[in-house]
Parts: sequence; C-alpha cells; structure tokens
Amino acid sequence: MNNLPIVDSIKWEDMIPFSNLDMIEGIDGYPQNLLTYDQVMANARLIATSRFKWQSDKVAPSDHLSEYIEHLLFMKGQCALFKDIDGWKVRCCVPTGGLNEYGEPSSFTLTDYNGNNTITIDADDERFIWIKNNANCIPTIFWVVKYCNRVAKIERTMDLNIDAQKTPYMIETSPEVHLSI
Repeated sequence: MNNLPIVDSIKWEDMIPFSNLDMIEGIDGYPQNLLTYDQVMANARLIATSRFKWQSDKVAPSDHLSEYIEHLLFMKGQCALFKDIDGWKVRCCVPTGGLNEYGEPSSFTLTDYNGNNTITIDADDERFIWIKNNANCIPTIFWVVKYCNRVAKIERTMDLNIDAQKTPYMIETSPEVHLSI
C-alpha cells in the first residue's frame, strides 16, 4: 500500500510554473498565455489602425479623426461618411437595398457606433461616401485574432518545453535494460 495522498483534481498551475506570463486554462484545458495574447493583440491593433491620416480639403469629418474610421474598418469592415447640417459625420453602415448593375448595394442603413440615430440612405446620394476595408468588407480583426491565438499557443508550447528542460529526471534501471533506456 502506498502512502501517496489521493488527489481529486490536479490543476496545471500546481504542476507547471510560468515565471514570465499570467496563465489561464484555454478551451483545450491546457494553460494559455493570456498576457502574451493581450500584448500581441494590442500591438497588432495599433499597427492595423494607425496607418493613415485623413487629409482632404473638400471632405473633412467633423471632430472625428482618421483613427475612428480605421477602428470601424478594423472592427466592422465598412463605414460611411455622411453629410448632415453639422458637416461630415462618420457612421457605421450596413447594406440594406438591392444590388445595382455592379453588384453593390443600392441603399444603406447608417447608425451611430451604439446603434442609435438610424437613417437609411441611397448609395447615389451626394451626402454619402461608402468606405470599405477590402473588396468584401471583411473586418481585419478576424485575421488578427487568429494570429494572436497562434502566437500565444507557440509561446505556451515554448514555456512548457523550457520548463521541462529545467526539470531533470533520474531513472534507475536494472543492468539488463540500461542500454535500451
């Protein structure tokens, strides 16, 4: 009979020390380097949303900087400039009409970032400019999240391997099997 204590559940944080990173359990049950994910995500987001400076003599969004336009493109994939009585405003937009001869929407629903102040406008209206992130209006955040997850997983694997290399194991064998070990 052994004298080892009975353990109901073993947690990873008790078994594997992470010296340089905060750790939580990922969806696969293994430790995940949350700090690495957050840092890579913040850096990638800064790179993706600080590329351009708005410069136009004719169309200038009032009190909205180019970072807001890039933020909408990063998160939502498209946005719109809309001119009302106060000047040009940046709005979230969703295609709502049928398609024209080029396959583009014929009308859009524009809202504030929080979903208030909804208006529907034709794509041909002079007060409307549609800004697309790419040809399909796909947000950039999908690729950034995938990249951040991969980097965090690689960091987690490296930490596990480094920790395993620091832990020496002594194996005692009989003389008959020592060469096969």
